[in-house]
Amino acid sequence: MNRLGVYYGVAGGVSSFSAFIILQKFIRTTDVQGFILIGTVIISSVICCCTGMLIKTRKGKNINEKK
Repeated sequence: MNRLGVYYGVAGGVSSFSAFIILQKFIRTTDVQGFILIGTVIISSVICCCTGMLIKTRKGKNINEKK
């Protein structure tokens, strides 16, 4: 289970870095404000994806169910 988290972390880091580079080339930004904008967009999308995964996982488990 620990290795799976490491794999997800590495995959997330690589995909975030590649998304940053692609957006930088697409927008043609060279100043600090553009980098902050791209970073904000990437962080927001990561937070939304993680929140969606957490909600999906929580809905998949019925915590209040008695066995």
